[in-house]
Amino acid sequence: MGRIRVLVWKELLELKGDRRLLGIVVVAPLLQLFMLGYAATTDVRDVPVVVADADRSAMSRDLVARFQASTSFSVVALVTGLNEVDGYLENGQAAMALAIPAGYARALEAGQPQAVQVIADGSDANSATVALGYATNLIGTRIVYGFSPRSFFNAFLQYNSATREVSTNMRFNIMYKPLSDVYIVYNDRRNTAIGEPLERAFIVKITRLLTF
Repeated sequence: MGRIRVLVWKELLELKGDRRLLGIVVVAPLLQLFMLGYAATTDVRDVPVVVADADRSAMSRDLVARFQASTSFSVVALVTGLNEVDGYLENGQAAMALAIPAGYARALEAGQPQAVQVIADGSDANSATVALGYATNLIGTRIVYGFSPRSFFNAFLQYNSATREVSTNMRFNIMYKPLSDVYIVYNDRRNTAIGEPLERAFIVKITRLLTF
């Protein structure tokens, strides 16, 4: 430890004696850190989406409205059949397609999971992966209810058509003091084909603000 202190002190003395070296070693990395922090981002904005709505119901229009209201997507066309989206993807008018099948609303009203298809242009794999993640969050059903300014209930339901799995997250939050909370969380993931839970968790988390 003594040798390390000596080496650190020696380097600090050298930096103090050479202002140019100080700028290269300290100032340049800080500038790069701030500049890259603003310039480099994985966020995607205004991804052009073509929607094939074969259901034409209030629920399907509500799903389309979520995409229209999102800053991540821009709905450029609304068609009725999945075969109509190919032209938009091939000529670059759209980078993603959302296909809502007929019977979408009827299945949801019956309490059955209903799959929708999302097709992404894979020429930009990173942007496509991020956009698919945003689309998945929009397609999932979220419920938020506030019992009072200090207590909230949040539920999120999501269906994965590839694995035929339904994921549920329910959270109850009580703020018993400013910046101090109690969270009661229930997570459930099950396969609709076998009807059995694959993963289940019940979590209680307490946070408390300590002042000194």
